[in-house]
Amino acid sequence: MTTPFHKKTWAKQLLSLALTTLALSGLSTNAQAQDWPKQSIKFVVPFTAGSGTDIVARAVAEKLGTALGQPVVIENKPGAGGTIAANQVKAKPDGFNYASAGTGSATHINAEKFRVAAGINATHIPFKGTPEALTETISGRIDWFFAPIVSALPLIKDGKLQVLAVGTPKRSDDLPNTPTTVEAGVPGSEYTFWVGMLAPSKTPKPVLDKLNAEVVKILNSSEFKTKLDNIGAAPMPMTSSAFNGFIKSETEGIAKLVQAAGIKAN
Repeated sequence: MTTPFHKKTWAKQLLSLALTTLALSGLSTNAQAQDWPKQSIKFVVPFTAGSGTDIVARAVAEKLGTALGQPVVIENKPGAGGTIAANQVKAKPDGFNYASAGTGSATHINAEKFRVAAGINATHIPFKGTPEALTETISGRIDWFFAPIVSALPLIKDGKLQVLAVGTPKRSDDLPNTPTTVEAGVPGSEYTFWVGMLAPSKTPKPVLDKLNAEVVKILNSSEFKTKLDNIGAAPMPMTSSAFNGFIKSETEGIAKLVQAAGIKAN
């Protein structure tokens, strides 16, 4: 849902953001404030050039630069509904940010497992899905993103993304020269993206058994293995009981990670 804003409201909000930026970056003590500014001033605009917010920002910047005797530089940082720009102004300048396909998604859990294991600080920037997160990573506005190989592989092959490591327990057949995060020196950071087939809890066991048998046949067929291999995936067939145990183990592990990382729902 988009909330309409009057242009005057935009100006007030933008000026408030700009002044907050200046206060954080340039006014740390009274002594500094007396002879401030001694260098150019930066306006971080959370939307693209030519947007309503950008137009107002540039109008204010021109007048402010003249009044203060220093150039005011506009830096557009669009994406994630303004979160990227806000994090650049509110967060530590030497901090990292990372993308996910949404809070609680596998890409978020993978990144948090790595972050906790590595003992580093990083700001989480959630997006609506993997395509948006990949776009922001390619642009350089995001520092890193644990993307599913099936989504990232074409971009890696085209040279649009640089792969640093894979989060899986073993190296990917599609990226044999790329180390795992554990091999790269971060033990306990491995995580596997997986896809499973579930049915309603009241489904009769004979039906579940038949479905499982047919799906396992498909997964084990050479034709399907080739199709998965072409997109950077691999089959992981299980019996129904084994899959139930796997889900339980995954849930327990993720619950511990959520607690350790302090992850909260939106």
